[in-house]
Amino acid sequence: MGRSLKTDAGASIIEIMITLVIITLTTMLIMTFSRSTMNMSKDSRANDVAYLAAEEKLAELATKSFHSGPYADSVTIDNIPLHRTWTISTVNTIQQATVTVTYRIKGTNRPPITLSGAIN
Repeated sequence: MGRSLKTDAGASIIEIMITLVIITLTTMLIMTFSRSTMNMSKDSRANDVAYLAAEEKLAELATKSFHSGPYADSVTIDNIPLHRTWTISTVNTIQQATVTVTYRIKGTNRPPITLSGAIN
């Protein structure tokens, strides 16, 4: 009884093309997730900067004397332009400040950050 097993040494063109399609799709998926992660990281950093700008203004207000009313300024921190507004109100002889920071990322308004606290 003779053996006549035929063995193919190599891959067909169809197998190679399917492999290339799978590698291409996987690479595109990884790049999409990487870009999304980087954008989320930038958004998170901008949110942290806005929060710190609000805290900084609230601490500054605690060291100065202000009359009731609205105030505003603009600052740029880490290349992120921020607009801060604050109001001072008096409740039972206690002055309270409310600071709101607004900012934009890639032309889109982000949710404002608002902090309040007693300043005297």
